Amino acid sequence: MNDSLNNISLLNKNRIEAILFVSNKPVSLNKIVRVLNIPPDTIYEFINELNNNYKKTNASFFIEELANGFIFASKPELDDVIRVFYNLEEKLSLTDLNLEILAIIAYNQPLTRSEIDAVRGNIDSTFHIKTLLEKGFIKIAGRKKVPGSPFLYGTTKQFLIYFGLKNLSDLPRLEEIKDEFLIRGDDSETDTLPGFE
Repeated sequence: MNDSLNNISLLNKNRIEAILFVSNKPVSLNKIVRVLNIPPDTIYEFINELNNNYKKTNASFFIEELANGFIFASKPELDDVIRVFYNLEEKLSLTDLNLEILAIIAYNQPLTRSEIDAVRGNIDSTFHIKTLLEKGFIKIAGRKKVPGSPFLYGTTKQFLIYFGLKNLSDLPRLEEIKDEFLIRGDDSETDTLPGFE
């Protein structure tokens, strides 16, 4: 009986591995439940067992919970060689202005281009929004119900994956960011960040 249960467990762990292996994006827990017809708690248990096995054998990868799903990921200490291999530095690199606009969108989404511009002191963000759309960090999340029906922008799963976040609630709290970047000194300095006043 125990051998039979062990064989079923091994088969299901292999199935989870196979599903994640062929997917190039995080696979949701609900999807794994639907495909394998086993409870969520059991899936978490199997994933933990798989990760323990990878750790014991000093594998270069593990299963990571990311963007509300699971995906194979390489160990962080191998990031440099993988970036060189895929040339991700060039493909996904972000300028300071891209990051500023991405932060404004991440913490205030969904919002329109004019709302982003207003946060930045009425500076045009069109080029940077286009860049973030092309790189897949943001998406059009609908239209605002005002005259002209402007697009609303929000972050994507690519954003979560790139920054290693399970979901948006993993973003640092604004208080933490302000504490980290607090500038003390004369009156000409400020302790506020764009979009976080």
